[in-house]
Amino acid sequence: MKKIIILLIALCPIIGFAQKKNIQKTSFEVEGVCGMCKSRIEKKAFTIKGVKSATWDIPTHQFSVIYDTSKVDLLHIHEEIAAAGTTLLWQLRQMMFMLTCQCVAYMNVK
Repeated sequence: MKKIIILLIALCPIIGFAQKKNIQKTSFEVEGVCGMCKSRIEKKAFTIKGVKSATWDIPTHQFSVIYDTSKVDLLHIHEEIAAAGTTLLWQLRQMMFMLTCQCVAYMNVK
């Protein structure tokens, strides 16, 4: 009986490390200008399940995030950060393209 208990205790750490986590790091630009923006962006990121680390650099506007892909996808992170009242650079580019390219305005008309 002692051997079984010792064997189970010895295997517990191995079983714990055997769980595969899909950790990924990425960064993208988020518009903002001050420390309050930084606080709002980072606080919002940490409310997302699966986000392990989140930092936003004020001068470069780069938002770096480390997240578990088995719990959250990058699109959801983009949506949540945008919902915090910030504008993502890709959204700005998309809006500018829609304003400058007239043919796109007619693509959705049926």
